[in-house]
Amino acid sequence: CWLRDRRLLRRMILVDLKIDETRCDPLLDRITRHPDHAAMTAWLIGGGARSQYTGEKIGDYDFVFKDMKSLVLFRKIIRDVGAKKVSETFSNDRTRMTCEDFVLRYGEEQHEYVYIQMKYEFYERVDVQLNTADFTVCQFYMQLGNEVKLGATAQAIEDYNNKHLRIHRMLMPMSTLQRIPKFVARGFVPWNNVKFYQDIIRRIREAPEQAITVGTEPKGKRYKKDWKDEFNIP
Repeated sequence: CWLRDRRLLRRMILVDLKIDETRCDPLLDRITRHPDHAAMTAWLIGGGARSQYTGEKIGDYDFVFKDMKSLVLFRKIIRDVGAKKVSETFSNDRTRMTCEDFVLRYGEEQHEYVYIQMKYEFYERVDVQLNTADFTVCQFYMQLGNEVKLGATAQAIEDYNNKHLRIHRMLMPMSTLQRIPKFVARGFVPWNNVKFYQDIIRRIREAPEQAITVGTEPKGKRYKKDWKDEFNIP
């Protein structure tokens, strides 16, 4: 209805956040110093961008892009700064690649490495991507390229500060359900507990059958042989 659409629009208002210049991220610092960095537009999304806001260490980086040119340049940049490809994932019918995974080791200890996922997803504006998030607390982003900035939706900031877990969309219901325990373990509380689960049931009933099963089928993931030994990862 029109009232729900207006509420959704209000939730999607983007807010610029201050970047802590004193923090040195092992990957983002190298990317932004690369001479070709300004020629692309890439967005770090989800938990990695949220960690930039909270000051936590980023362990996994998920990137999406404005166009294929930006993706190709980003791949070159992360390889230039020392990342190595370890796997690639294809669609279930194996007709197209959906992401590439890289590892960057930044120290000698076994835990001093990070995962980088390049998603084959392209958006003209970052708010279009944020609108696909399943939970509002995932609507954080950091833009890299000719402009570097950190941002989030107003609802994401409010819900993170209050430790509320609120559903935004359920494009893949089974995947969203599987992620709930992870957030609860981190101290998040389902917003309006009864309505939260009622909302899940309603969305699953309304979702197309294809959306219910997606995410439960195996994807075509191909790993580089012995990559963990190469990176000294247990």
